[in-house]
Amino acid sequence: MATYTTPLRIKLLADGEEPVVWGQSTNINLSTVLETAITGVKTIATGDVNYTLTANNALPDDARNAILVFTGARTAIRTITAPNVNKTYTIKNSTTGGFGITISAGSGTTVTIPNGATTQVYCDGSTGFYVVSSTIPITDIAMNSMKLTGLAVGTAAADSVRYDQLAVAKKVLTASRSSDTILAASDFGTLILATSSFTQTITAAATLAAGWWVDYRNDGTGVITLDANASETIDGATTITLQPAESITLFCDGSNFKTIGRKSRVFVGSFTRLANAATGSQSITGVGFKPRTVEYMGTIVSTYCYCTGFSDGTSDNCITMIQAAGTPGFTTRAGNCIGLGLENSNFQVATTTSHNSDGFTLAFTKTGAGANAGTGTMAIYFRAQE
Repeated sequence: MATYTTPLRIKLLADGEEPVVWGQSTNINLSTVLETAITGVKTIATGDVNYTLTANNALPDDARNAILVFTGARTAIRTITAPNVNKTYTIKNSTTGGFGITISAGSGTTVTIPNGATTQVYCDGSTGFYVVSSTIPITDIAMNSMKLTGLAVGTAAADSVRYDQLAVAKKVLTASRSSDTILAASDFGTLILATSSFTQTITAAATLAAGWWVDYRNDGTGVITLDANASETIDGATTITLQPAESITLFCDGSNFKTIGRKSRVFVGSFTRLANAATGSQSITGVGFKPRTVEYMGTIVSTYCYCTGFSDGTSDNCITMIQAAGTPGFTTRAGNCIGLGLENSNFQVATTTSHNSDGFTLAFTKTGAGANAGTGTMAIYFRAQE
């Protein structure tokens, strides 16, 4: 008695069976069954309902074809049920309405083919269907009146975003403030307009995380001080100031802050010190910012003695013209930013103690009687750069 294989339902003749018409059965096996399984393409218009593929023993059917094309209008995702046997399919979803179709073996894993897509799948005869490969057409996926709802606001870089976030992205978010409200994660990407003079505090860099940024503009007439959290820094300083009409982008690297577009300000000033002043410190204020570097030029009034030097807050050097044995000459003083004197035994030198938020502090050392043998006044001119 003839039997049939499970995957393709091929007719298997028993020994001596169908001695006259065995050729017909063989032809059906080759042309109707095997050829269809290898090259068969069938278009199925199922209607707007779930559909079960026909599966016939040694006769034409749906399930044996290699390629299945589904057509027809859809108002929802519909399920196509195939025999739960080992089989591969290439399925094209050519339905209208914008809905997917789901291929199922009646139980186990299913695969949904998006509208307009062509997907190669296989059934393992046990646990369901799985994807081999898929192509999605480069066209809009029609959803008609359907929409995704219940989406949370995207916060991480890989998150999807909602319509209201897309709308916000098209314009610059601005926020005006006349007093300190700590810069927080919610200010990300906002242009802050400061309209009066105050100190702006900032949430800890680790909390804001790398990549957080704001634009900040001093839109008033006073000075705005940006104060990083605790010992954190902005461009290497714990605080920076913004003058009227000055604006920056403040960027967080996860540990500290950096600015983009910040002006490098310059302040030129002067101060004096008696040539015979005792060893001690002298603080210069009114600069308006913490200097990155300071350049010095000095002289003893009414003499030809002068010096030029510089400091970056940690390293000092200067060149001094002194009178040694009655002959003027130049000498270098590593470790000093100022050095004035007419003799090697009588002079004043200065080293940088610190660069401060509004100027700098120098430590002067008097040797012998002081500069110019202790008479006269030292005039020091400086150029501080932020």
